Amino acid sequence: MAPKPVVIVGGSLSGLMHGVQLKRLGRDVIILEQDPAADRSSHHAGVAFQQSLREFLRRYDDTGVVASIPAHVYAVAHRFGLDRSWPADRHASNWTLLYRILRANFDGLVSPACPVPPPPRKTDGKAEYRAANVFIALWYHQPRDLVVVYYVDGDTGKEASLETGLVIGADGSRSAVRNHVGATVERQYSGYVAWRATLPEKDVSVATRDYFTDRLCTNMVSGPSMAICYIIPTGDGHTAEGERLFNIVWYYNVPQDSPEMAAIFRDARGTLRHNTVPARFVRPEAWERYRAEGAAQLRAPFAELIAKTHEPFLTKIGDSRCTDGPVFCAGRVLLVGDALTALRPHTGFGAEMAAYQCNLLGEVLRGERSLASWASDVQNMADKASRLSVAVGLFGLGSWYQFLRALTSLFLFWFADRKPDRKTPSAGSGGERKSGRGSKE
Repeated sequence: MAPKPVVIVGGSLSGLMHGVQLKRLGRDVIILEQDPAADRSSHHAGVAFQQSLREFLRRYDDTGVVASIPAHVYAVAHRFGLDRSWPADRHASNWTLLYRILRANFDGLVSPACPVPPPPRKTDGKAEYRAANVFIALWYHQPRDLVVVYYVDGDTGKEASLETGLVIGADGSRSAVRNHVGATVERQYSGYVAWRATLPEKDVSVATRDYFTDRLCTNMVSGPSMAICYIIPTGDGHTAEGERLFNIVWYYNVPQDSPEMAAIFRDARGTLRHNTVPARFVRPEAWERYRAEGAAQLRAPFAELIAKTHEPFLTKIGDSRCTDGPVFCAGRVLLVGDALTALRPHTGFGAEMAAYQCNLLGEVLRGERSLASWASDVQNMADKASRLSVAVGLFGLGSWYQFLRALTSLFLFWFADRKPDRKTPSAGSGGERKSGRGSKE
């Protein structure tokens, strides 16, 4: 009997990477995505293009689309007027572009970035991307060693189910799959928010364009706050000079539950939002105050970008981690991406982490390593990346004491080369204890 299709809950970058890999390895795959949109776009999100992501695309991408733009200089402008720069080899992509490349490889999505999707390889499995399908629960059936996934079918509006030998929870930092396997989660608000925006390259002055070209730039200012800008392709795949986008992120300290927090997270309709305010819902008067402050404090190239930004996107910055590891229900349920560990964005490691997890899981699927080894390495890397992202953020946005404490934590962890002493969860752990539907003994 042929293996049952793998079910992936979550059709964002992490879910798509795992879906593409499974398809290329000959497995049938079904992705359940709650967003009803046939095509999706990011909230002004750049994506760091690092080693694991490059390796993933080299192995599995057949579109031939140029996915990133290089930066060969890392530059820092300090709030006290000191400028420093170092050689770098950084590449950046666009969330929407990467999503479209992955969809073209997974289920043949036609988009402006990939108007002619590549044909499937002869050894590919079948791939389905089911939009508007909302995960409800899962049930690990121990005697049959399989999982039943319950969801709302977007076409009928009725509850439906799928049986599978493998569920991959890739449904983000608020993961419903993680909740249903009873995993423990630690969350922490960083103490600051991020104003994000993209701006067409052609809309800024030549001087500003030259300042950011081939550079990853940081501007530290009083407050403290910190702005970062780099050039990315458009979501349609344009990479030529004059057609690209500036991706700008301005981090700003805002105390949790403060009047200032309440003021900026109350949207244009009067609704108080908890974590994000999409661009079209940010109140103009809330942004105007920050825009005026940025013009006064930021270096001229950054100030021009801020001044010309009219619809920013606002989000709280924090992190979360599943402390129970990535494996549940005797290895039949795995957590990946932000569902396992959501990082602060300073290192741009989110997509890279997902690609790292995916590449290592490929070794498991090809019989080259054990699932326990995958779980250990994935958790170890997530812990290192989390500590690094905290330290980088505190360097520009925290006190020296906070930064040095975070840096010490990172170094102690790194040099100890500590491996999590965590066995793959057995059939009696997390996943079936709180699976949403119970577990049949």
